[in-house]
Amino acid sequence: MKYEINKPESELTEGYFTLALKYITLFIIGWIGGWIFLMFVSRGKRSELTDLLFNNTEYTSIAISLAVIYFFGQRSFKKYRMGLITSIEFNETKLKLGLLNTINGSHKYKEIETNNLQISLKNKQDNLFGKQRVFEFYEKNILINRLNIELTAWCRHPDIETIVSNLSDIKTKPLSNDKQ
Repeated sequence: MKYEINKPESELTEGYFTLALKYITLFIIGWIGGWIFLMFVSRGKRSELTDLLFNNTEYTSIAISLAVIYFFGQRSFKKYRMGLITSIEFNETKLKLGLLNTINGSHKYKEIETNNLQISLKNKQDNLFGKQRVFEFYEKNILINRLNIELTAWCRHPDIETIVSNLSDIKTKPLSNDKQ
């Protein structure tokens, strides 16, 4: 049985210019936030470390910049590598995921044999997004992708409860063995 959602046009039409503006803005906010964090942590405390950080501001700025670049680079690489799940197909021996790369718009399929497949279901609750059901797909203990039903177009799929029950019936992975 195959289930599909439409490709998200809003994420595909971002373009590289909009993406660059977004990450430049986030970089500046992260850099300023890093300096504010350092000032907050070292407030009222005089030690050799705080003297070293504030007497060599150029090196501290470079270190904060590299940390912010690493954080956002890792997030964008995960977005590029994993993609967005646009189709799920259940077979007797395998699960086929249709993945859309939201950076360059390419579409690919990932087939996972059911004997190598592990799925974990995490129920999250927070004040901003409310209740969320997050499925994590693993192949041989390696994370392939995540599907947050409530934060994607899957929440509007007419057969979403059937999809959730089919995914829950396959295999569930103990949460203590999660690998990122």
